[in-house]
Amino acid sequence: MRYIKQRISNKYDRKKYKKENKLNKRLLIAFIPVFVLFGILLLLYKGEYFNLYFIIRVLFFIGTIVLSIMEIKILILIIKELNIINANKDI
Repeated sequence: MRYIKQRISNKYDRKKYKKENKLNKRLLIAFIPVFVLFGILLLLYKGEYFNLYFIIRVLFFIGTIVLSIMEIKILILIIKELNIINANKDI
């Protein structure tokens, strides 16, 4: 019986680890365009097409959008975890 319980928990841990790994990859993929845009805006700033205030405003705007999307995804994951826990308590 202990072996079966251990096997089930290992399987659950592996699934959880894969989800966390996917989330980390998604975070990295989400921030790559921000860094690319930052580089492009800095190059334009060196050419003095834009002032620094405009660049900072654009970066804050993009950063807030990315962070709000990440917060929504994390909240969805938390709700899913709570539903799993509540479903197990009923049994």
